[in-house]
Formats: sequence, C-alpha cells, structure tokens
Amino acid sequence: IDPAAQAQLDNCRQYFFDTFGCLVKAWHFGLDACGLGRLDSDSFVEACERLQMPVSVTPKSCFRLLLARLGQRSICMEDLRALLVGVPPELRPETWGSEADLATASSSSSASPAGRSGGAKPAKQELPSDAVENFRKLLIQKFGSPYAAWRKGLDLDLNGVVTQKDLSEACRRLGIPNIRRLWKEIDIRGTGQITLQDFDPELASGLAEFMQRISERFAHPRQGWQSVFDKSRQRRCDQKSFVGGCKELGLSSDAAALFKKLLLEPGRHFLVYDDIWVDLNPNNFKTGARDVKTVLKHGPGSTGEVTEAPPR
Repeated sequence: IDPAAQAQLDNCRQYFFDTFGCLVKAWHFGLDACGLGRLDSDSFVEACERLQMPVSVTPKSCFRLLLARLGQRSICMEDLRALLVGVPPELRPETWGSEADLATASSSSSASPAGRSGGAKPAKQELPSDAVENFRKLLIQKFGSPYAAWRKGLDLDLNGVVTQKDLSEACRRLGIPNIRRLWKEIDIRGTGQITLQDFDPELASGLAEFMQRISERFAHPRQGWQSVFDKSRQRRCDQKSFVGGCKELGLSSDAAALFKKLLLEPGRHFLVYDDIWVDLNPNNFKTGARDVKTVLKHGPGSTGEVTEAPPR
C-alpha cells in the first residue's frame, strides 16, 4: 500500500534489532532510557539522534507511523508493535522480545549502547508511609491522569482487574521496591486482585454512572457517544461538549472533573470514543458478539453486546 512507509518501519526495526536484540530492549535501554514511559515527537527524534540511527530512517516520519490513535501526541512501548508489520508471524516473538529479557540485560546495561550513550535505568523510589496514595500520585505524575495511569500503567490488557503480578511489573518499571507491602495495603479485600474502584473510587464511580446513563438511553455505547458527545461528527469531544452532554444525560457526578480524569495523554484537550470504550469492531460490522471493552470489570456499557451494528 505504501512502500516508503514500509521501508521506514523495516529500517527502523532492523536497526533496533541489530543494536539491542529485540524491540523491548530498544525501548527500555535506547529510546526510553530515562524510564519516563512515553515519548513525544521531539523526544523521539532526540533519542534517535543520540542512538545514531541510519540515514535511511527519518525519525519524524517514523514517529508518525507509530501513532495509533486520533489525537495521539506521544508513544509508549506498546506503540512499537507497529514495527512488526511485515515481519513473518513465527519471527514476531523473537523480534519483539519480552519483559523477562530486561532482567539479564540490566546487569550488563553499562556495556550496552544505552549505557555508552548516557542512558540510565529508573532510580529506585522509596514510598512514604501512605504507600498507596503516593504510588497513585507517582503513576498520575508519570502518565498524566488517573485513567491513563490505570490503563497504561496497570491494567495493560484491559480486563478490568490488576493482579499482584501486574502490580509487580508496574513497580519494577518504575523502580519501586517493597512491592509486597504495597500490595497488602492496596488489596484491602484480600481477593488477589484490584479494580479501578480500589485505585480511584471517585473516577470509578463517575465512569460507572456515565456508562449507566448511556446504557439507559442507547442500545450501544457508540450510539450514545455520537448522539450526545459527537453531534458534529468531528470524532472528538472537548470539555465544554462533554460537560454539556453529561448534563443532557442527567449525570450527577462532576462532569468537568471526570473529563480531566479521563484524559489519556498530557497536553490533549479532548476525548474520543476509543478513550472510554476500546472498540473491537472499528468497521462497525453487524455482530451479536461483544465488540467493546472498558476498564470497568462489571457494569452497564462494559460489553457492548448488540444484535445490529449501530448507525454511524
């Protein structure tokens, strides 16, 4: 479809694989050596220049190819999966790598390209006495909002729950020790898993009511979003439109506060449908299967099961 774009992806992927051994290591020890968890366009270009990428790779063009969502301004490690386009299925696991690879790589990071270029692993961060609240604040500082912290830092598979293993991996990425202590304080019910309600009760309550109001009036979340929040079909909703739409639905929660909590990226001033519902049916085919996911484990609007595709 676009040979020039494919060439950019191929050249970028090949350099990362030749230099770091896999894309996971390329992110942690090359692009995001400081452990911030995301890169905007300028930071990506700067990292590519520091890594002395070959002239066949144009960093700005490559960055644009990695963007996966409307309005996206920064990338995280998962966005590097776009570099797997064109790789045979049987070679993708090796090309991508795994988080387990980091354990062995970190011990020799001083001899790696990242170490030679001044990269550093995240410094250990001790949590004060109120471990849960300070952990929450640390995640929000890193990802920009409570919702972004949950989706991008904890519930990466969007199944609505976070296990102790999920939390341990998040803490390791942030350089936070005493994981067992933190888990005991955050898993107050002793169920072995936590939900958004445990992480941010106000956000969970507001989001649940928001979805409840949508489900009461519309057969599918997409219908509600388009009819109330995207009336002009611009595929985005700013704060004024969101607050007005919530008022129209009769939401009792603070709509302005909910809007700010739901923003997925720092610097972005609007929401899109995919921010709230992960669209499993972007082409809007007629289906009776579950075609959306949300960060809520249970509740209205969390499944999107319909018998007909909603109108556009």
